[in-house]
Amino acid sequence: EGKQNFTAPEWLLYNILEMRFVQGRKVREIADRLAISESDLYRKQRVAIGQLARVLSEMEQTNAAEAIAAGSPGASRRPAPVPMSVEKSR
Repeated sequence: EGKQNFTAPEWLLYNILEMRFVQGRKVREIADRLAISESDLYRKQRVAIGQLARVLSEMEQTNAAEAIAAGSPGASRRPAPVPMSVEKSR
């Protein structure tokens, strides 16, 4: 294991969410650490939240389908997940 590269493209969105919501860091601090503007950080944060919402929705749909297929009591009475629209970065 080496030093974590916070700006690596494949980890950037994850790192934004982790620093913002898990570590509770301020926007200015995160932007400085990632060497991006605050407005760019907010855009990337919106994209990251949208992608996370999509993944969670897909996981919920998969779990609901598996529960129904397994005959889980009450599985058919669960409300269907509501699809979320994701705002794309400009």
